[in-house]
Amino acid sequence: MRRIHTIKTCWRDSTSKKRSGTSATTLKLYKIASKEDTKMTDKAIVKKEKALELLKEMDIYKPYIRGFRESDKVCFFENFGVFWLHQEPEIDRKRQEIEAKYNCLVYAVTHEFTQFGELYDFLIVTDYPEEWDTLIYS
Repeated sequence: MRRIHTIKTCWRDSTSKKRSGTSATTLKLYKIASKEDTKMTDKAIVKKEKALELLKEMDIYKPYIRGFRESDKVCFFENFGVFWLHQEPEIDRKRQEIEAKYNCLVYAVTHEFTQFGELYDFLIVTDYPEEWDTLIYS
């Protein structure tokens, strides 16, 4: 599996030139949703679309992308296996705490064993579209 921090978000515009960063359509949708605080569901939809874009960019197995899109199931990567996060209730509770505290969307979690101990990475889409270009980089 590629390291997540070595990937950059890309899209193609109408002239088929490859561009880096967040698509103009995604930002436009986010700005529309941001105008009214009462439409938090619209913001959540835009963040979810960005998360789906990132999962596709990372070339995640399609059934896991479909599970996230249709059922809000979050992928949990551990060693060389992939599971659904709800199968690990303690980590799923931590995901919910992070989402509530930082108003973000967790779309995947990785678990590694390092020299200094266990490491959990919660991959997020923040509430601030200006940060989206730096969520994944090369």
